[in-house]
Amino acid sequence: LLCSLQGISITPNCQAKDDNNEPIPGLYATGNTCGMRFGPAYVTPIPGVSIGICLTLGRELGNHLASL
Repeated sequence: LLCSLQGISITPNCQAKDDNNEPIPGLYATGNTCGMRFGPAYVTPIPGVSIGICLTLGRELGNHLASL
């Protein structure tokens, strides 16, 4: 496998969540570390899908952090 299928659960702003599903202050996760992006299986119909998610979520996190 090239990525985890579970990974770290995050908020819409890429903030990592704890065991109680609450955001952990100052801890963020993007890209392949985020959980549940692919459901029960990692399927890539097009090469580069995983890299695209990394870039997109990284940009979204950057926008969120810049707004703080």
